[in-house]
Amino acid sequence: MTTIHANPAHRWTIAGLAQRSNLSRSAFADRFTRRVGEAPATYIAQLRLANAASLLLETREPVNVVATMVATSRKQPSAAPSASATACRLPDGGASTPAVPSRVRRCPQKLRSHQDK
Repeated sequence: MTTIHANPAHRWTIAGLAQRSNLSRSAFADRFTRRVGEAPATYIAQLRLANAASLLLETREPVNVVATMVATSRKQPSAAPSASATACRLPDGGASTPAVPSRVRRCPQKLRSHQDK
């Protein structure tokens, strides 16, 4: 968790995180999911979205600039869900999920309206 939070924009892989943890990929994924309550990729995506939401609320940066600030360095596969689709499904929060203000848990259109305030 510390490694992920230290650099959430890094293009993390299960293999890379497992290697850092001295575990096999399957053992890492199983332990992570049991302890956190969701798969590593889901957690990382939600962390990035929470960081983006905070930046949109706390800065005057446009959405496209914030997106590049929190995105991985390489283009995501086209089969991956879009950030806006994922943002509409952010959890209400909990001990294992990144904190997301309640007003940010709405769809991205709502995020953009807060940017100008």
